[in-house]
Amino acid sequence: MICCDCDGPRFAFVGRLDGVPTTDEKQTAKDYTSDQEVRWCPGCGDYAVLAAVRSFLPQLGLKRENVVFVSGIGCSSRFPYYLNTYGMHSIHGRAPTIATGLAVTARPVGLRGDR
Repeated sequence: MICCDCDGPRFAFVGRLDGVPTTDEKQTAKDYTSDQEVRWCPGCGDYAVLAAVRSFLPQLGLKRENVVFVSGIGCSSRFPYYLNTYGMHSIHGRAPTIATGLAVTARPVGLRGDR
């Protein structure tokens, strides 16, 4: 089986995290793990990206309800389903537009996922 999109999602901070609500509760990678079965090809690099993101999210100390991942199309774009945060699977080429719209709203948003 050949994975059609093994280079994984790319992430960038949108602005600074000033003003984004944080929590004093201890968080772990498990807190950011959803109940969805990961469905990528064996050996796909997306597994490593998912593990890395799950490991650094608790270090940010953000409340999960203030984090959103926006993805586009392709295997790696299933990424939002595998995290216990808000997420959205958008149409091809529109993830940056949707993430920008979220970032400029009154509700603080911490991270953006982009394919």
